[in-house]
Amino acid sequence: MKRLLPVLLAFSTVFFVSCDDDNSNEDKVETKDISRNGAIETQITTEHLPDSRDVLVTSHKVWKNGVLERELRHTDTIPALGTGSLPAADVQGNATTATGQKDYEFYITVK
Repeated sequence: MKRLLPVLLAFSTVFFVSCDDDNSNEDKVETKDISRNGAIETQITTEHLPDSRDVLVTSHKVWKNGVLERELRHTDTIPALGTGSLPAADVQGNATTATGQKDYEFYITVK
């Protein structure tokens, strides 16, 4: 039992360090300040469920003349991608792999 705790702690550390790895998302752009004179602010996320399903959450904020006019939230259940070997880093920053739940990639077209 005493040997299991350090192994579990090491695996958890590697897994959580890999979750916040900004180097894999170099093209990620997050807008800090938007014009609220006439804008639609959209956020898309996924939430993993315990079974083989994920929840796709799409939220919209509609801004007009600096006032939040409306908030919309849509949820859809989608199939999970399963688990697999994912790139990660250990405590020292060395590249390694860890097993974890795969995430969807988002591609958005705006017309």
